Amino acid sequence: VDGKKIDRTKKEAEKLANDVLETALAGVEFPLLVQKFSDDKYPGIYVLVNKGETPGPGEHRRYDMMTCFGNVAFSLEVDEIGMAEYNGGRCKFGWHVIKRLE
Repeated sequence: VDGKKIDRTKKEAEKLANDVLETALAGVEFPLLVQKFSDDKYPGIYVLVNKGETPGPGEHRRYDMMTCFGNVAFSLEVDEIGMAEYNGGRCKFGWHVIKRLE
């Protein structure tokens, strides 16, 4: 992540992601988890548009994101939480706990 020094191992990152996912699924407010645990810039909200749609200001094409991120984001129902798991090719930036907002 730009400007952040992240020094956890892959195993530590995976455990943290699974713990955060479990906590989110237990009902802890998602913005609080983002603020406390995310290596991304708060609030960590991305507006994605699907293939064939033109992104507006501040929006990202689904396929401009890592494949795993877009695939998980578009597989979720509104208010559902899921995780894009690390994969050296499709998701090389670690694990991502994702909540679909709309």
